[in-house]
Amino acid sequence: MSTPPTYLYVEPGDEITDLVDRLRRAGAATELVFILPEGARALRTPLDLQLLQQYARGFGKTATIVAADPRVQRLAVRAGFTAYGSLPGPPGPAATGPGAPGPAEAGPAGAGGILPPPPAAPPRGRGPVPQEPASEAELAPPARGTVDPPPRRGRRLRATALGTGAVLFLVGILAILLLLPSATVVVVVRATPLHDAVTLQGTTSPAQATQLDSVATQSLLTPLEQAQYRAVPTGTRHLPGAAATGHETLASDVPVPLQIVLQPGTRFATSGAHPEVFTVPAAVTVVIPACSGSCGSGQYGPPSQPFPITAAAVGSQGNVTPGAVVTWVDNPCLASPPPAQCAIFSPPLSGTSFAAANPEATSGGRDPTSVTIFTGGDLALVRRTDHALTVRLIQRVRHDLLAAAGSSLIMASGPSGSGVAVTVTQPTYPLVGAVGAPETLTVTATGAATAYSLQAARQAALRDLLSKIPVDGELLGRPRISVPTVVQAAPGGSLTLQATVTSSWAPRLDLAPYGGDLVLKSPGSARAFLLSRVPSAASVLIRQSPFALPWLPLLRSRIHVVRLARAAGGGAAA
Repeated sequence: MSTPPTYLYVEPGDEITDLVDRLRRAGAATELVFILPEGARALRTPLDLQLLQQYARGFGKTATIVAADPRVQRLAVRAGFTAYGSLPGPPGPAATGPGAPGPAEAGPAGAGGILPPPPAAPPRGRGPVPQEPASEAELAPPARGTVDPPPRRGRRLRATALGTGAVLFLVGILAILLLLPSATVVVVVRATPLHDAVTLQGTTSPAQATQLDSVATQSLLTPLEQAQYRAVPTGTRHLPGAAATGHETLASDVPVPLQIVLQPGTRFATSGAHPEVFTVPAAVTVVIPACSGSCGSGQYGPPSQPFPITAAAVGSQGNVTPGAVVTWVDNPCLASPPPAQCAIFSPPLSGTSFAAANPEATSGGRDPTSVTIFTGGDLALVRRTDHALTVRLIQRVRHDLLAAAGSSLIMASGPSGSGVAVTVTQPTYPLVGAVGAPETLTVTATGAATAYSLQAARQAALRDLLSKIPVDGELLGRPRISVPTVVQAAPGGSLTLQATVTSSWAPRLDLAPYGGDLVLKSPGSARAFLLSRVPSAASVLIRQSPFALPWLPLLRSRIHVVRLARAAGGGAAA
């Protein structure tokens, strides 16, 4: 079962912050209907509607706008709301907030979508005034009767001529005084020149971009571009074989420590039909610990410290596992018959047996072979290929940046080329002479830049210029704004621009009320009057048409008072 919507009545004095607070206090209600009355200040701009939509989604709620104003409805739809001209259907819970409408004020039920505004009332024009029909007496022909005799003909003609002449003379005088003359009164004020050197700082914050000396910028980033190629070694190196090396230990079954000096070439071997022989490379003194406890019959004491051995033959066959080298080939006590004393021992012994073993595997044995290596030519080819791909990737990244900027933005590039950065990551090249196999190398590139709108920069420069005009002044004509110069730029939106703006301003004057004060004044009196009433006036010029009269026209509508701003160099602007 769905929860009925909650109706929120927007007060005329509410701000967007008040509506956000009511959103926050809506509790568990998920569907909210904002009822916007005529004259309400909130939700009249796209920014208000976008903020309300953002907070509504952040609180997990769905908002609907009800407003009779079609413009507000269109803005609400663009911001992602559902908009109505009146309440859709019978209302649910009562609208919250003071002044909330009752059920009778909710509007027609079933209104969905954006309701069009009511048709405008037809214009009221003046129709023909009805006239009463004429009476029969008025329509009847005049009755026949006796006619008075006419006066004397000469006197009548003379009187008519005099009357006509007087009328024409008066009409001419009135035409001269009322209709023909016109006057243009030009109040000349001094224009103050403006020359502003503007320094603009770029920002990615929309709110900060509206401040003085700030211009909106955009940080551009491109996706990762990459290219791969193969590095193939073509050189050959012959490697000689190597003998395996390792360590050997000795243990005995006698209850006293023994010490023996092994001479170079003393042999040890593995067991089996084809033993691998190892020799002692240099003379070494071996101390064999005493055997404690039950010794003999295959029981031996702890082993001696390991001493080095080397395989007698070159090749990988000398790489044997731990414990494989178990035979002491040159054991003097193994002679048959054994000598009475093993003279090499101290003290001399006879009939002593020993256990030999390698505690770790022997290693390093290598058969003669040939390996593939990277040559100088291979590395030169790798570098040429990498350079060509890097140039291609940089071109692609710059194309991506231009596409991201579009036709409305300019990528900022400072004097040192800053503002547009292309980062290239290159692989580790193989070393000349290194043993290797064919491998795949990858080069990548990304781009970052700061972009700005030329139109936004000009508007920011103009805002700075307007801030220097007094409250009672106004800009004259269209200012000249130079093309902005990039002083500093860096990826991420950092930008400094410089531009010059040249124009002039003059005091704002409302001269229309003075026209009535100049009626029938002499040009000198009118000039003195305006100079005394308009403090910023430098001079007053009066032009009369079609000919000059000692007074200004009688009709106020025939006197035109205009302002002329004149700069120090002689230029003028209205």
